Amino acid sequence: MEVFADARLFSIDFSTKWNLSVAITTPLGQQILSTQNKVTSDTDLWDGIIGVRGKFSFGNGRWSVPYYIDIGAGDSDRTWNAMAGISRSYGWGDILFVYRHLEYDEDPSGLMQSFSFSGPAFGATFHFQLFNAGS
Repeated sequence: MEVFADARLFSIDFSTKWNLSVAITTPLGQQILSTQNKVTSDTDLWDGIIGVRGKFSFGNGRWSVPYYIDIGAGDSDRTWNAMAGISRSYGWGDILFVYRHLEYDEDPSGLMQSFSFSGPAFGATFHFQLFNAGS
């Protein structure tokens, strides 16, 4: 198990445009929304995070359960990220199948007030030996 401190950047550029056949108006005739317009915005959320990561090995040592969890704050009110799954080790590296959840809570006046991403992931890690420890 490793305990760590780090930073996370979430950057998003938002753009939308519309083309309506008529303008949207109030009953008194004041225009609320023009027939054509474009809105753009962007935000960069920098957050300091702390967490733990590692894996539990079982069986003959080739199988393990990797895990990762962090929590942080900064530009967002709170962010957290969690991942767990199963992995199989080979001589060259590991194959992983995991489930991950990432969540942000930002200030109510921010572009992205509250959002999350969740889902499965499949990946590989590669092990490199840069030098021979016996030399």
